[in-house]
Amino acid sequence: MSEKKLADNDKSRAELRGQIVSLDKGIRERWRVIDAAIAGEEIPEPKTKKEISTPDTGFNPNTYRATISKYLKKETLTPEEKEICRQRVKALLDNKYPLKPTTVSALQEKGLMPS
Repeated sequence: MSEKKLADNDKSRAELRGQIVSLDKGIRERWRVIDAAIAGEEIPEPKTKKEISTPDTGFNPNTYRATISKYLKKETLTPEEKEICRQRVKALLDNKYPLKPTTVSALQEKGLMPS
């Protein structure tokens, strides 16, 4: 008996990953409220869905890191490539994905760190 996959192509896998990331952020936010209540602190209002930032459904940190590494290996980059690299670095940092210090210094040397 063969199992049917939930996602059989990259686009549908990306959509499912996006949903998982979004749900995970919502769960973490609700745990923050529960932890505050247990600690006897003032219970914060849970953030709304709009306040919980979620990446677009195509967000994949490993893909973003691979793209950044590819661009760092190139001698020269087009303005479009530079902008893509900056956007991917910003997305990783905004979503709390760390970058290695060597990567950060290489990005700074090439002027690719977002402002």
